[in-house]
Amino acid sequence: MYDLIIIDDENIIRKGLEELIDWKSIGFRIVATFEDGKEAIEFLKNHHVDVVLTDIRMAEVSGLDVAKYVHDHKPGTKTVIISGYKEFEYAKKAIDYGVEYFLLKPTKFNEFYHTFSELKKKLDQEVEKEQAARREKEKYLEMLPLLQDQFFTDLIMGALKEIAEIQKRIELIGLPVDIYSNPCCVINVHIPDFEQYIEEKWMYGKNGLNNALMNFFREENYPIRYFCINRSCGKWKLFAICMIPLTISELEAYVQRSLNDISNSIHKILGLQVKLSVKKYFSSIVEVSRCDGLPVMLSGDEYNIKDSSYMNPEISESLLDEYKLIVSNINEGNMEQVNNLFERVMKKLKPYPLNIVKQFIIKLFTDLMEHLRIADENMKDELLQQVEYNSIMAMGSFNDIHKYCKKCLMELVRISNRNIDVSIAKLIDNAKKYIMSNYQRDLTLDEVADKVYLNPVYFSRVFKQVTGENFIDFLTDIRMKKAMELIREGKHKIQDISKMVGYSNSKYFSRVFKQYTGCTPREYQRSLSYKG
Repeated sequence: MYDLIIIDDENIIRKGLEELIDWKSIGFRIVATFEDGKEAIEFLKNHHVDVVLTDIRMAEVSGLDVAKYVHDHKPGTKTVIISGYKEFEYAKKAIDYGVEYFLLKPTKFNEFYHTFSELKKKLDQEVEKEQAARREKEKYLEMLPLLQDQFFTDLIMGALKEIAEIQKRIELIGLPVDIYSNPCCVINVHIPDFEQYIEEKWMYGKNGLNNALMNFFREENYPIRYFCINRSCGKWKLFAICMIPLTISELEAYVQRSLNDISNSIHKILGLQVKLSVKKYFSSIVEVSRCDGLPVMLSGDEYNIKDSSYMNPEISESLLDEYKLIVSNINEGNMEQVNNLFERVMKKLKPYPLNIVKQFIIKLFTDLMEHLRIADENMKDELLQQVEYNSIMAMGSFNDIHKYCKKCLMELVRISNRNIDVSIAKLIDNAKKYIMSNYQRDLTLDEVADKVYLNPVYFSRVFKQVTGENFIDFLTDIRMKKAMELIREGKHKIQDISKMVGYSNSKYFSRVFKQYTGCTPREYQRSLSYKG
C-alpha cells in the first residue's frame, strides 16, 4: 500500500477525490489532505509519502511550487497534477519538475483508476529494483572478506601484474589504500601443537579453531589489517597492510606490537602457543606485484636450489598451490591471471633438468585435464586433443616446452570459457557430494577445496556464490539433518550419534544441535516419545 496526499483548494473536489475513489483497491492509502500547497510542504518536511496529487492554482503556494519542492527534496516521491488549465507553460514546468502525470479537469473516474494503476506499477518496479539492489549489497558485504583474501592471494602468488587491474580490484574490495604508498608485509604463522591441541583441548573441530584464530587477526588492530593468503594445519601465511602511509621502519614497529598483542591474547584466551614472524616487508602493493613471490611464500632458505637433481618438496608444494590458483582463474575466465601464473611456474621450473620439468608439467596438465573433464564431461574428447604428452617428452629445450605448454594452456582456457557457469556449478556439485560422503570426519574447507583442485580462498567464495551459504553452514546442515535422522531411528546413544556425524565432543554437538533445532538432542528425543 502506497501513501498518498491530496491538495486542492476546493473542498468539494478534495472530498470527492478522497471519498468517491476506492483508493485501497488500486493500492493507495490517503494519509492527509490539504487546501493549500504551503501546508502540504510543511507536512512533507517531516513525513514520507509516495505520491502527491495536487491542483495547480491555490491561494498561497501553487501545485507547481509543491512539484518543485518534491523534485528538489523528495526524489522518491511521485507527483500527479490535476488542473483545469491547458496552458503550455504549466505543462512545460510540470515536465521540468518531474511530474508523472498531468490530468485535466473534469477528469473521469476511469481515467483516475487507469493513471494510478499505471503509477502503482511504476512504484512496484522501483521497490523491486531497490530491494534487488539491497540484496546485492548485502550479498556483496557478505562476500567482501572472501574477495579481500582472494585479492591478496592473487597478488602475492603473482597473478596480478598490471597496475590498472590491481587498482580496479582494490576499488572492488573497498580498501581505502594507495597502491603506491601503503606499506605491507607477509607474516608466517606457526602453531606447533595444532594437532595435539585439536585432539586434547579443542572441542570445535579444525574449522572452528582456524576461524577462532583468524578472529584474533580480524579484530580491530588499526592501522594494520590482516588477510589470509595460505593456510594448512598449523601453518599459515597472512598478508598485512597498513591503512595509512608509513615508512617501513614505522610499519615494523606497528606490526611487532600488533603481533605481540595477538599472540598474548591467543595464549591467554585459548592457552595455545602461536609463533608469529614477519617474512618480508614491502613499501607498497606495487612493489609486491613486481617481486617473485616464491621466496615470500617459502620459509628459510628453501628457494636457494643447491641440488637441481631433485625438487625440494616445499617448492613442489608451492608450485601445486599456484596450479590450484591457475585452475581457479581458468574457472573464472581470467586469461591474464592464468598467463601470469603460468609464467611464474615456468620461471621456477627453469633451474631444473628437463626430465624433472617434463614430469612436473605432464602431471600438471594431466590433473588440469581431469579437473576440466570433471567440470564438464562434454569437453572430454576435445580436451584430449589439446596436449600431446609424447611431444613434450621428445622436446630438447626448456624454451620449446615453455612455448608449447603455453599454447596448450591458452587453448584449454578458451575451451573452458565456453561454458564457465556450467563448469563452476558442476565443481561445486562435486564438492557437495564429497562433503556429504565425508561429513562424519573432521572435514575442513581446505580438504574439500583440494579435492576439486581449487585454491581454498577461491573455493570459499565460489561455494557461497553458488549455494547461497558458506561451507561451515552447509556442513552443519548436513550433520544436523543426519543427527535428527539417527535420533528418530532410536538405535544409538546421543554420544555415539555425536561421533557418527563428525563431532568428537558431545557437549559441542549438543550446543550446535540446539542452535539448529531450538532444543537439545535429548529434548528432541523426548519429543519423539511424546508424539509416539
